[in-house]
Amino acid sequence: MTDVIKNRYIAEAKFFRAYAYFKLLKIYGDVPLVLELLDLSSPNLYMARTPRAEVIQAIYDDLDFAAQ
Repeated sequence: MTDVIKNRYIAEAKFFRAYAYFKLLKIYGDVPLVLELLDLSSPNLYMARTPRAEVIQAIYDDLDFAAQ
């Protein structure tokens, strides 16, 4: 797989993650922000809610990456 195609797939995934978090923020307000792969023994599996401003910043970061 070339780097161009790989980056396109990553950008599309980040766009859809940003969209999903946007919808969650509209419904619930603060939500847990998970940006890494979790397994059953991960301590972040039961993490508290992340403040809305941090989630919005993560959404903007994902959209900026996708736009480039």
